[in-house]
Parts: sequence; structure tokens; C-alpha cells
Amino acid sequence: MRMLFFDQVLELEPGVRMVGVKNVTLSEEFLGAHFDRRPVMPGALVVETMAQVAGWLVNHTLGFRRSALMSLVEGVALRRPIQPGDRLVVEARLLSGGLDSSLAATRAWVDGDEVASVERIIFYNHPAADECEIEENRQRWLYYGGKEANGSR
Repeated sequence: MRMLFFDQVLELEPGVRMVGVKNVTLSEEFLGAHFDRRPVMPGALVVETMAQVAGWLVNHTLGFRRSALMSLVEGVALRRPIQPGDRLVVEARLLSGGLDSSLAATRAWVDGDEVASVERIIFYNHPAADECEIEENRQRWLYYGGKEANGSR
């Protein structure tokens, strides 16, 4: 199973915000066992999607020298189910950050309606072991469809 829960980066302002998108399709592996008559994206995966967008904002902001590991989530609001066919647009905002930890907030929309939010996601920023790991993180970012700060691939 693919563990990345966003498909594309739409906007990136390092140190400020990132907008990503998750296209929810009927072929998602997690939908097969989750409410088979009315498939919906599990709430935990909606939160994970928002945390991943925020985490990659942190990673990019810190030059891939650190990896953001989610350590605390507070103030989760899931306003409506996310279903196959929905295009989940997630905005992450970096509220504060340093080398050791970062704080972000996220909001998510479908068709312009806010469907979910997280008031606070606290990350532990784990240091990269060496320059090879930093380059691996940078390459992973490009592979996952991330964009560099100037908008080019």
C-alpha cells in the first residue's frame, strides 16, 4: 500500500504554507474494507493526509536536513465524509518552527467547502544522518511530485 496520501503539490511558500491535493478514487485500497456499501475515507487517513502536507512543508523549509515526525495532533474537526470522486485540497500553515520541533495548522476543502481542519500538529524534526540522507529526502520530494520554491520541477 502506498503510504503517501497526497497526490500533488499545488502551491509552496517555504516557511509559510503549502497546498496539496488528494484525489480520492474508488480504487483506494483502504476503501475496500471501510463501509463497503458507502465507502468513505477513514477519518484517521484524512488527518494523516493533512499531517503529511504539513510535514513535507517542514521538511522542505528545513532543506531536507530534518524529517518531520508527527508527535501530537489537537483540535481535529471532521465536518463531512470524504468519498470516492472527491478532490481533497489541503492547506498547511507553519505556525512556528525550529530545528527540533515545528507547529502547523491545516484545513481541507472539497469543492470549496471546508470539510476538515486540525488546529495544531506538533512535529519532532528528526535530524538526517548525513548528506546522503539529505539527498535521498530531496529526491523523494521530487519523486512525490513536489515542486521547488520557484515552482519548477
